[in-house]
Amino acid sequence: WIVENQGSPQNTYPVFMTGGARITIYGGTLLGDVPQTGEWGGLYNNSAGLFVRTQTDEVEIAGWDITECWDGIRLRPGTNVVIKDTYIARCRDEAVENDSAVPLLIKNCLFEDNFVSISTAEANSNNTDKTMVLEQVLMSSGIYSYRRPSNSQVDITHQTPLKTDVNGPQFNMTDVVMASRDV
Repeated sequence: WIVENQGSPQNTYPVFMTGGARITIYGGTLLGDVPQTGEWGGLYNNSAGLFVRTQTDEVEIAGWDITECWDGIRLRPGTNVVIKDTYIARCRDEAVENDSAVPLLIKNCLFEDNFVSISTAEANSNNTDKTMVLEQVLMSSGIYSYRRPSNSQVDITHQTPLKTDVNGPQFNMTDVVMASRDV
């Protein structure tokens, strides 16, 4: 599938999953065309390569290659989500957007040169009772143009691999490497 974020027609959610008691999404390639240069806000497009919006009890996502999307994988309410054996690279926002703080296991994954690797920052929600587990994960932050909310200056920068806040979930990490470059 190709994620088309510009022009017409747009394909903003090429893989969109809902419903079911158990969902397994196994294997695929998503090739995005989200620009890698230009300021973040000017390029913003609400989209994701693989979007799971469900209340199901189990979701497994495995064996995917996802590149140059806005968000690689976006999760909305559900429980017991597993992402494994997946490569996500050069996403302009997040490799995995989990702003609903869905309980999540990420295992044996490489998230390379994304603006943010994993986001759990949901405003006005207390998710401190939830846990995200990361095992055998390598994350690196990419360097992109970004206009800071506090001023109008555009910086060339990277974000932290994990974006969360004081009300975010707990993290349990084993064999995890997080890397970033000097800007």
